[in-house]
Amino acid sequence: MARIGVGATTKTKTVNKAGGQAYTLSNPAVSLVHAIGHFMNEPKYYPDGEENPTGIDSEGQNVIALATQLAKDGRHEELLSIARWARTDLNLRTTPIVVLATACEYPGTTMVQGRNIVATYAPTIMQRADEPRNLFAAWRHLFGAATDKGLRTRRVPSVLRRSVARILSALPEHALAKWAGNVSPTLGDVIRVADRGLVKQAKLLYFVNPEKWVERRAETPVLDARDQLFKREKFDATSRELAEKARLTWENLVTHFGKGKEIWEFAQGQMGYMALLRNLRNLEQAGVNLEPVAKRIADEEEVAKARQLPFRYMSAIEAVTSPILHKALSKAMDLSLKNVPELKGKTTLLVDVSGSMTGASVSSKSVRTCADAAAALAGMFYSRGTDVSMVVFSHNAKKVTVKGNGAMAAAEALNGAFIGGGTNPAAGLPLLPKGTDRVILLSDMQCYSDHYSVSGFRTQWNEWKKNNNEKAWMHSVNLVGTIESQLDQSTQRVNLMSGFSEQLMSLIASVEANESPTKAATITIEEIVKKFRIA
Repeated sequence: MARIGVGATTKTKTVNKAGGQAYTLSNPAVSLVHAIGHFMNEPKYYPDGEENPTGIDSEGQNVIALATQLAKDGRHEELLSIARWARTDLNLRTTPIVVLATACEYPGTTMVQGRNIVATYAPTIMQRADEPRNLFAAWRHLFGAATDKGLRTRRVPSVLRRSVARILSALPEHALAKWAGNVSPTLGDVIRVADRGLVKQAKLLYFVNPEKWVERRAETPVLDARDQLFKREKFDATSRELAEKARLTWENLVTHFGKGKEIWEFAQGQMGYMALLRNLRNLEQAGVNLEPVAKRIADEEEVAKARQLPFRYMSAIEAVTSPILHKALSKAMDLSLKNVPELKGKTTLLVDVSGSMTGASVSSKSVRTCADAAAALAGMFYSRGTDVSMVVFSHNAKKVTVKGNGAMAAAEALNGAFIGGGTNPAAGLPLLPKGTDRVILLSDMQCYSDHYSVSGFRTQWNEWKKNNNEKAWMHSVNLVGTIESQLDQSTQRVNLMSGFSEQLMSLIASVEANESPTKAATITIEEIVKKFRIA
């Protein structure tokens, strides 16, 4: 395979939002991997400085700009491989869809498997039934309002329409029905734009013209059961049978029939794994039998299929009091690491617990902070290492001792390790054990050293390597999606990543195993493309 990207990544000094020394990266693919792994348009400790007419936060705008640059340069293989990585390994939804919408706007002419490359990758990035709608909504917001001489809105790109039509045609009835509703754009809106011929399928006609669908309801037994169920008032044996046939969501059941114990007992069996985690408190308070719930949570196959972000388990365990659920959640967190490679050698986790990490939640729907997400991720790194130390830093640093075994124990040890404001990762370098093979930096990257002096973290890290271990790796994990980095990739053994997922361990192992002096700048990109490209 030819080399991916440019031959070198240059560094440009800048300052981050805290005023500290930082770097921007000239290779847009390297920069995108460093910035993509965040929840777009969610609360930030450092808000955007001025009113934003686009409705997209500065981190999201950076991702769009990088995606646009890669697409216009014809680097679709890198761009779409990164989007697949973010959707699959990082388990993100909105940001990969926004990247895909940008690729649809600038699809280029490269063909893969007989189709435009964007159309080939699209079904692997849209992995949930609501994501074709989200793709259309993202494109409309970003590009659809542009006008031709102010007279008409732009036509939706054909590659987007064909991709969405192909996916909608393949989705089963229950998956389509799960995302039915009146939120704009509706599923009916998307079907009309993608291909009006889709209404020849009764399952799609239901969302465009329900009156005409009635004549063909026999062709869609799941939607028929759904329609009948919503006409009933009591949750009796007939309603239960219809709910099972319709594969109704817990939200539908609770909204229509109320929040009684009987409803929650039934609903827990209908829930997906993530919904189950988020509703444990409701199930506990409703007094349902928790044994089957705990069994599902700790089921190895369910855990592997669910691909939950580590901090989801921490949120769940803090929401409930039942010992049976606590035990199941701890086991599930460890099970999620079964297929993640071991970190051999000496590893030090350098974890940011500064004010900006503890002062903002990862999303508006969560009480979990960036520090919580870092703790959960560090807990997983800790449990998969052969020799792992943990150091937290703010204006100074200290070592953290773990009491107990497993990822949850390590995460909980970090949760109580706040040591004040300030963000000086270099303060942790003197605490690194002798012979450290790798450091994993978990931070929002709003760091500064020596009270904003010219001696930034990169300089001090290189000095530490010179005096201790020239072969040591620095794996930097950006938890917020800011474009500025504390390091650059102009030298070997620096790996810039982003995200909240334990699958970052797989990328770390892959990058270390395939290091080469000629690939200092692009090794991370090459490993992602190697895994996620479609030949």
